[in-house]
Amino acid sequence: MAYNQTRKPNSLWVGDLAPSVSEEKLRKIFGAIGPVYTIRLCRDHQTRRSLGYGYINYVSPEHAELALEKLNFAIIDDRPCRVMWVHRDPWLRKSGKGNLFVKNLPTGTADKELQEMFQEFGDILSVKIPKRDGSLLNYGFVHFKEEKCADAAIQKMNGEKVKGNTLVVDRFVPQKERTKAITNLYVKNLPTSDFTEEDFEKLFGAFGKISSIKLARDTDEAKTLKGFGFVDYVQPDDAKKAIEALNGKEFKSKNLFVGPHLPKWMRKKALKEQREKEKISQWEKYAGTNVFIKNVAEDIDEKKLNELFSKFGEIKSSTVKMENGIHRGFGFVNFSTQEAATKAITAMNNKIVNGKKLYVALAQSKEERARKLQDMYSKQMMGAYTNVGPQAYMYPQAGPFPPGRAIYIGQPQPVVRPPFYRMPPQPMARVPNHMMVNNAMGRGMGRGMGRGMGRGMGRGGDRKMQQNTGFKLTPNARNHQQMQGGVVQMQPVMVPQGAQYPQVQSQQMMQGSKVTQQAQAPVAQTQSAQASTPEMKNMEAALMKMDPEERRSAVGEMLYPKVESCLEAMGKGEQAGKITGMLLELGESDLKGMLAIIPNERLLNGKVVEALTVLEEGEEEEVAAEK
Repeated sequence: MAYNQTRKPNSLWVGDLAPSVSEEKLRKIFGAIGPVYTIRLCRDHQTRRSLGYGYINYVSPEHAELALEKLNFAIIDDRPCRVMWVHRDPWLRKSGKGNLFVKNLPTGTADKELQEMFQEFGDILSVKIPKRDGSLLNYGFVHFKEEKCADAAIQKMNGEKVKGNTLVVDRFVPQKERTKAITNLYVKNLPTSDFTEEDFEKLFGAFGKISSIKLARDTDEAKTLKGFGFVDYVQPDDAKKAIEALNGKEFKSKNLFVGPHLPKWMRKKALKEQREKEKISQWEKYAGTNVFIKNVAEDIDEKKLNELFSKFGEIKSSTVKMENGIHRGFGFVNFSTQEAATKAITAMNNKIVNGKKLYVALAQSKEERARKLQDMYSKQMMGAYTNVGPQAYMYPQAGPFPPGRAIYIGQPQPVVRPPFYRMPPQPMARVPNHMMVNNAMGRGMGRGMGRGMGRGMGRGGDRKMQQNTGFKLTPNARNHQQMQGGVVQMQPVMVPQGAQYPQVQSQQMMQGSKVTQQAQAPVAQTQSAQASTPEMKNMEAALMKMDPEERRSAVGEMLYPKVESCLEAMGKGEQAGKITGMLLELGESDLKGMLAIIPNERLLNGKVVEALTVLEEGEEEEVAAEK
């Protein structure tokens, strides 16, 4: 059935909705116009909070048109909504055809008022005046359906006076297509009294034609000047002349600042880049001479720290970190030469001072420490995964196999079965995704094992397998094997006397969870080995006798100093309490695993980095949701 190009639309987009608006409320309001087919309120897929817009599909196009006419800019939960037709093809919206930019609007102009100004020129697709901190800005956008309507609006409305403001109406230009030439200037350090727009225009009008001018004022009745304003020239060269002539010039006992007006996001970006450059230059300046000292006793201040390290060379500066008068237990010493810093590290690292063993090393930036910890943890985990060896299990023995002989899953073996016997498909043991070499290999193994052991074994497939004793397979998530030099080394299964081969294969596969558990947790094997010492067993037994609250407190006392030490090295010492709490929650279900991690510094560092990443991502999501 061909698509009818002349069919009237029946779908509406509704936006600028308050967070409290629900699907039920939209159905009640829009359903009063006519029968509604579907309503969809768009939400964040994680937080499920409303994104402030949705879609209404009416049964009848006439009802959709009536809803657009009556409900556009209707107040829903103390906020006017915007309603417009849904355009399946985004070309018109993205192309910018017929889209106008209108600035210098009177203060407090709303979307509806802007639409009433321009509706005489033709059909309007959408009207939008942005907000900042809940207040409407003095510019907006009007998108016409046809470009000729936009041309007519520019011709008549550009330069038109509305409530004392001269409108500037021009075509909207996307950010990436805008010229880099500056015409709009920001001026500060202006007088806050006895200064008018006429004086402002006279000051800057000498350099060229001005399209608009604005002095910032308070919203009080007196309209007090804030001391800054904006000047927009027609030509970029005129703006450049004004900057060169007036920036830094004294005007009424103040030095003017005149520069390009940048949006807030550009100013933030520039400041961030500047701070990053300053930070990098500072670290480069002190590279190799700045020494970090940890585990500093509380009675050691800067003076005593200088006495300890001055014998190794000239000290430029030193500090012992304090927070609200509380000793943080670490500090820094900056030497004049790298040789002095090297001598101090060599002599003072692991030296006991006032009952504490010092940790002395070159100071590193937070980013560098985090990167090194992450690299260390990644290498540790990769090494653990690649060192998992084949596992052997005992199963009942089929007839032709000698007792105690190891067989391999998928390895060709002589099979005794009645004529026309067909083996049923076998369930496969699952292996975690990190054990797969790649997806393509995974698909290959799935086909090879499924067919060879299912249909192939019952239709002479065993003979083919016997002819290809050196065959190659690829790993798959359902099969457990190791790759060595490109050839698959299959997992051995020890088969004792007393069972038939099909049952051996089925039982071995059904008990694949044992294989999976050992392949899936190589780190747990290391932890288990550590936890099997008599000391760890005694500690575990003592902890198990405690009630849950006492046990949690005891494990926390062991865990907190190590977590704090790790986080202080990363400059995140204030998060030690939260990270310890997160690790304790994990340890409640696996006490033995937690006891094995505590003495293992490498594993503990990895867990701390993981928990810190989760915590920071959660905080970023909360901040983004609040905005």
